[in-house]
Amino acid sequence: VQDEIASKITAALLPRIVGEEPAARTAAYTPPPEAYQGYLLARNHFNKMTTVGVEKAYEILQKLVREHPQYGEAQALYARVAYANSRRTGGDIPWIVAEQQVRNALQLASAADPDIPEIYLVEGLLHERSRDQGKAIEFYERAIELNPSYAEAYRHLSEAAMGTGQDERAWEALAMAQKLDPIAVSTLSWVVRQADINGKPEMADEAMRMLGMVAPETADDMQLHRLEDDNRPAEAAIALEDFRANWPDADPHDPMLSRLYAMLGKVDEASELHAGIRATLAAQRGDRELAISIMEEEAANRPDPHDRADIYWIVYVMLGMHDEATEVLSDLWYGYAAEDMGPRMDYADVFMFIQLLKEAGRQEEAEPIVRMYLENEGVQHDFFKPWILILEDKHDEAMSLLLERAESGEFHYRHARLSESYMALSEHTDYARLEDMFQVWRKEQRMLYDKLAAARTPSEDVAHP
Repeated sequence: VQDEIASKITAALLPRIVGEEPAARTAAYTPPPEAYQGYLLARNHFNKMTTVGVEKAYEILQKLVREHPQYGEAQALYARVAYANSRRTGGDIPWIVAEQQVRNALQLASAADPDIPEIYLVEGLLHERSRDQGKAIEFYERAIELNPSYAEAYRHLSEAAMGTGQDERAWEALAMAQKLDPIAVSTLSWVVRQADINGKPEMADEAMRMLGMVAPETADDMQLHRLEDDNRPAEAAIALEDFRANWPDADPHDPMLSRLYAMLGKVDEASELHAGIRATLAAQRGDRELAISIMEEEAANRPDPHDRADIYWIVYVMLGMHDEATEVLSDLWYGYAAEDMGPRMDYADVFMFIQLLKEAGRQEEAEPIVRMYLENEGVQHDFFKPWILILEDKHDEAMSLLLERAESGEFHYRHARLSESYMALSEHTDYARLEDMFQVWRKEQRMLYDKLAAARTPSEDVAHP
């Protein structure tokens, strides 16, 4: 009954959600009623913007497009859901599989009706993922041209414009998205993120209040990620434990909790939750045989080349096996990623590859990759400033900036030691001081975690892994 009611609501809101204007355009294919109901149900699940919702939408649409391949709107939605369900965007499908599904569905959707606005939205998402924000903006604009009431296209236009430094245009597009669909989960979530980044706490609080009303699970999920992004691992771990207890059917975020536990020194709990973290912890202890054994076992369970490369190079670097790490990243860069930053090789992978190349004396090979990295619009964010300075060989400036941030407790950590993230600075005269500050901060976070955990009332106790 709830799904039936939700489907009716979704049908009423459909023009604003997906950019369809029934009166303005006639679909080339009229689906049977049961197919249309399936489409609405999938749309409803997807609009919840939860991991489980995306997975349910994906399952429904796989069956739907198989039975009705000429249903253009369903193909376009399937493309979008498959994209959202990929490992590169928080889902479970290897990108190498999801990308093919997305492109096949877009091709079929275009063949059915080339003027479906969602086709252009998904094309924009693909270009954003490939770090081509300018082209993404063109596709979002085309989606809006096809339907000026397409709230989600405005939301993504805002994101792409923000990524290219067009702040005024970004806020205008976001305001339009909010006007067209003020309770859209994705828009409210994006408002929170941008308000946090741009120091607008009142805007963030109001968006979180609205999000909590329309999608409490998503609001709780967003809050724990906000805590981690704000370098508050103790509070993030507590929030995630509560989330797992309060939403038992939601994504438990095992990798995230494992990472947080490792940062807090809860190594046994971290090891139980995630094999990748278990391998890195063994490597940090110097247990080479165990680390490599776990690494190989975990890599065998990762069909995506990028995911396999991640576990290999991280463990190899931690074990001091830099030649092996360089070989893994070289294969990823020149082979799978085809010398391009994007969904097949992310910023952290390329940053480490450059550091390893320079360490090995392969400066000439590193230089064109450095230029490509520095010219990429996606790394202009303040977060990447230390990396940029390192790649420009401005190590003193990079160290000064990191120390300045450390003084205020700002550590953009990836592992429980800084050396894996800032290998190029490991010989700097101030590196030991920075690492000491980092470890003191970790101990303080652990003390805070223990205090928060002890303050729980008996009814608030959660089951730990």
